[in-house]
Amino acid sequence: MPTARYRDKDGNYLPGVTTIIGDIIAKPQLIHWAWKLGKQGKDYRQVRDKAGDIGTIAHELIWGDLTGEKPKLGDYSENNIKTARIAFDGFLKFKKDITLKTILMEKHFTCETLKFGGTPDWYGVINSRHVLLDFKTGKGLYPEFRLQIAAYKYLLTSHGYPVDECQLLQVNKENGEFHHYRLENLDIAWSMFELLLKIYPLKKKLWKM
Repeated sequence: MPTARYRDKDGNYLPGVTTIIGDIIAKPQLIHWAWKLGKQGKDYRQVRDKAGDIGTIAHELIWGDLTGEKPKLGDYSENNIKTARIAFDGFLKFKKDITLKTILMEKHFTCETLKFGGTPDWYGVINSRHVLLDFKTGKGLYPEFRLQIAAYKYLLTSHGYPVDECQLLQVNKENGEFHHYRLENLDIAWSMFELLLKIYPLKKKLWKM
C-alpha cells in the first residue's frame, strides 16, 4: 500500500485525518484498557504496537486481494501475519456474496482550502451505488470512526467522486467474523471535524508557548 504524505501545492505539510482526530479527541476507554493490561503485567505500548501491525497487515492482505498485487509482509512476524489472516478471512466472507467494483483504493487526497489530507481505504461501486468503505480490525464501534469517514467523504466529493453510501467493515482478528455497518447522517460528524480543523493548529501553537 502507498505510504501517506500530505502536502499542499506549495509543498507545506498538511496533517492527515487520523492525525487530527487522534491528537485532539480523548479516548477514555484506552485509559482503562492500559490499566487493565498493567494489572496483568503487560506493557500497553507493546500490545498497542502489535495490534497496529496486525491491522496494517490485514489492510495489506485486503489491498492485495482487491488489486491483484502481492502484499508486502516481509517486515512482520509470522505470529502477527497469522493473526491478520484470521481478520482477512472475515473480509473474504463479507465479499463472498457481493461484487466490489474498485474505482480507487488507498488513494491520497488533500484539501487546499481546509488544509488537511486523507486516504480512504476503498471507494467503488456496490449494487450500483458509489460506496466509501472503511476497514477496521478492532472490536468497538467508536464515534471517532464517523469523524474519520465523514472527512474521507468530504475529500472524495470535493474531488468529484460521488458518494451514495458510507460503510464500515469490521473484521475480527480472533474468530474471522465480520460486522458490516451503513453509516447514515454524517452531518454532525462533519461539523465536528470542521471544528477540529480549527482547533488543531491552535493547539499546536499553544503547546509551543
